[in-house]
Amino acid sequence: DDEGDTIVGIAQDAFKNKGLTSVQFPTGMMVDYDDTITNKVTKRGNFIIGDNAFAGNNLTSVTLPEGVIACLTYAFNNNKITTVKLPKTIWWLETMAFANNRITNSSPTDTQNPHIQKKQDIPHYHLPLADKYPAVSFH
Repeated sequence: DDEGDTIVGIAQDAFKNKGLTSVQFPTGMMVDYDDTITNKVTKRGNFIIGDNAFAGNNLTSVTLPEGVIACLTYAFNNNKITTVKLPKTIWWLETMAFANNRITNSSPTDTQNPHIQKKQDIPHYHLPLADKYPAVSFH
């Protein structure tokens, strides 16, 4: 933010029903992670989008940048979203995160992932472990 503090998410209901037509997320959401087992410092995501954070707007596409690790319940519910792009850092999409939209342009890149079945199931993806289940990307 303007004071140099790291923003780590969007709060519950923060932009709910505000009439938004687009959203631009900050860059640089990757943080240093010191792995105490391997003693290597790597970059990891650290950004969470809260319940209903962008619900009830007029968004038509969403591109989540690297660093976003979770979208909670109804985060983008009830918009006009046709396209969703998720980063490699996503770990968790809570039930109904993208419910009540018009998603027509989505195709998972990892069709072997047992949690990814078809585009209608987008609101129900659960990706609890990024290392175990490769990330999903929609185009």
